[in-house]
Amino acid sequence: MNNIARDFSNIYQNNVFIDVVSDSVLPEGWPVEYAVWHSFDSGKQIESVEVLGAGGVEGNDSEEFKASKLKLLRVFQSQKKETAGLTVQLLGGGIISIVSEVHVVPVIYEKIDMSERPQIQLQYMTEIIDTFNGSEQRVSLRDKPRLSAVYQYSLVDADRYIFENRYMSHNGKVLLPLWPFQIPCKIEGNVATLLTNNNYLKCADYWLLFDSNEYSIAKVESRASLAASLFFLAEKTLEKDSIAVPLFLASFSNENNSTTLSNCYETHSVSFNIDELSLNLPEIDIETLESIPDFIEYDAEYNEYYTQNEKFILPFSPDRSVDISTKYARLVEQFDPGMGLRHEHERTNGAVRTFNFTFRFFSETDRQTFDDFARMVQGAQREFYCESPSYGFDIVSDILDASKTITVKDTKAVFNSSTAATAIAISLYTNEKLYRKIDSIFDNGDGTQTITVNQELPATALEQIVCATPLFLSRFEADDFLYNFDTTEISTITKTIKQIIHAEHVRY
Repeated sequence: MNNIARDFSNIYQNNVFIDVVSDSVLPEGWPVEYAVWHSFDSGKQIESVEVLGAGGVEGNDSEEFKASKLKLLRVFQSQKKETAGLTVQLLGGGIISIVSEVHVVPVIYEKIDMSERPQIQLQYMTEIIDTFNGSEQRVSLRDKPRLSAVYQYSLVDADRYIFENRYMSHNGKVLLPLWPFQIPCKIEGNVATLLTNNNYLKCADYWLLFDSNEYSIAKVESRASLAASLFFLAEKTLEKDSIAVPLFLASFSNENNSTTLSNCYETHSVSFNIDELSLNLPEIDIETLESIPDFIEYDAEYNEYYTQNEKFILPFSPDRSVDISTKYARLVEQFDPGMGLRHEHERTNGAVRTFNFTFRFFSETDRQTFDDFARMVQGAQREFYCESPSYGFDIVSDILDASKTITVKDTKAVFNSSTAATAIAISLYTNEKLYRKIDSIFDNGDGTQTITVNQELPATALEQIVCATPLFLSRFEADDFLYNFDTTEISTITKTIKQIIHAEHVRY
């Protein structure tokens, strides 16, 4: 140990050190930042700085700096991909060199054509293990989703030439603005305050800020709620009321296409891919989501999003202006000899039921809630409760205070049937929903049934109730979540939701 301490002391004392403090991938025009410091007893001055493969250096002055005090040097790159080198010599002794690989990437400043509905897709990765009796085991292979975007650019002839030569033939990475997630902001000095929350601006290292006249690239140095402290490379003259757009490192898809509409007008449809390593999305606030205890023992290990013996409820109803289609799939093994009698074996009773829902969001906050829910259930991996597309229960009398019973018209449902709903959602005209687990369904013999729930209900008059909808245990059928944006606020997504419980015959 003494030898190790002695060797470290010999290296540390009266020496100069240098570290790279900037990212390995930088926007065009941005410098590589180096931190220089020393361990001499007295203050030191920089005598000379030599740079390799760079366009210039800032911070090389004669100002004296003391031991263990950082001095920042900024080296500007002259190429898109190069090896940057820096040699620093101090006055009176001390020299250090460093070589770093730097990638300088272009920023796609061109605005997209929002009238052509840009698309943002998040893709999870779930491995499905299907057993003979129809049950499934699903394993999530990706903690965070990959993201892709499809934009359309409408260009006149002069812009088209620049766009094709600058971007369409570019093979490396680019910094891509996620235009559908643009948010108005207030700029005061180097602090930008967002008017609304956005998860992607929260996790982006660089922002594109623009107003009616110009744009500027800023690096996010720190965040606090809706405010962010920014670093601007050049002096900015942005207006106080501006727009902030998150920038992410992306690559072009292998194939893109364009359509020439006239001699001087062309549209480009371009696809981009963003790896999950570039996304560091904030934690989900699960307190905003409703949940009910599951009547089936749930043995999954506890984690921060899923409470044991509890499953969450999809907090959205489908857009009823779009027809809902339902598919029934029987799980049958069939042996067909080509001639003669065919043999069939039912792997499970009834049929697997899937619904094709379209959800419409009228604010970015709602879309983000759906996005968070999909992230919480890991795409197509985990189970949740989903409302039936039809009103399954017709309540016929008022709900008494502190009661656990609801009287409904005969639904022809038997509670021990796998078709019966395990939970119920009661929608009120106050825009409130009451979620309860169904404990039992009892026939009254007069054309009505009594539903007993697990928790007491508040006193509710029949006139206050919009409808009562059954909740079924469900999963998302696929890992792809494709959002189509009409505007930055209004968006839609179409998802196939698979009902875990099979449909079967009911009594008449």
